[in-house]
Amino acid sequence: MFIGSFPRHDLPNYPLVLLTDTLQYYRPNIQGGFIEVMGDWGNQNAWCDWTSRQTKTANETFLAGTSGHLKTGIFYIEDYLYMYHHAGTELKLATDPVRDNGGGAIYFGIDLFGKTMLDKLSFDIGGVGNYDRYRPIPYSHYKGIQARLFTFYKWAGIDATYYKGDKIHLAYGESFYSCGNYGRIDTYLKLLKSKYMSSKIAWSFHIVNGTTLDNSFQVFFTINFLNRDFALFRKKNNHI
Repeated sequence: MFIGSFPRHDLPNYPLVLLTDTLQYYRPNIQGGFIEVMGDWGNQNAWCDWTSRQTKTANETFLAGTSGHLKTGIFYIEDYLYMYHHAGTELKLATDPVRDNGGGAIYFGIDLFGKTMLDKLSFDIGGVGNYDRYRPIPYSHYKGIQARLFTFYKWAGIDATYYKGDKIHLAYGESFYSCGNYGRIDTYLKLLKSKYMSSKIAWSFHIVNGTTLDNSFQVFFTINFLNRDFALFRKKNNHI
C-alpha cells in the first residue's frame, strides 16, 4: 500500500491505449493512494490520483481505477479500468461543463515463459472500451479489439500491437488510437541493468489508418537510489 506522493513508474502499469507513457514525463508521481493484493494466482490493485484540487483558478480533476493480472498455467487475463473526472474551477462558466471520461480493457492471453529459448514470449487479444460525457449531454461510448505480442531475449525486445474499432476518446490515452485503425511495433534495447541503474533505448514505428507510417525514438535512464522495486510481483510474473 502507498499513500501520499510516490513514483508512477509501473504503478499502475496500463496499456498505452488507456494511459499514455508521456505521463511519466510531466507527472512522474501519483498523489493519492495505491493498494494491491497478490499471490500465486496473480495480482489486483486499486488506485486514485488526485491531479488537481478545485480553487477559483484551478480545476478539480482526479483519476481512479483498478487493474490486475490473473493467471493459471500458461493462460492469463489482464483487466484495466479507470475514470477521469474534470469539474472545472469554482468560478466555472456555463460554457465549461463537467466532464466524465474513462475506459477499460480486458485481455485473454498465453505466456510461454520457460517454454522457448526467449526470456519472454506472450501474446493476447481483448476488447477496449471508452465512455465520454460533457454534462448534461448523454454518454457516448466507443469500443474496439486489440491484439498484442511481447518478446524479449537477453538485451533486445520487440513488442507489437494492433487496434481496430471506434475512435478512442480518452483525455489521458495515447492520441494515435483516436484514428480507430492503429498498428505499432516497438523495438528496444536494454544495454544496462544493474542493482541501482537501468537504461532502455526504444525505436517505435506507428502505422496509422493502414497507410501512414510514422516513428518515434526514446531513451530512458533510471537510477534507483533505494534499490527497491515498486513492482515486485510484476517481476515475478516475468514482465521484463
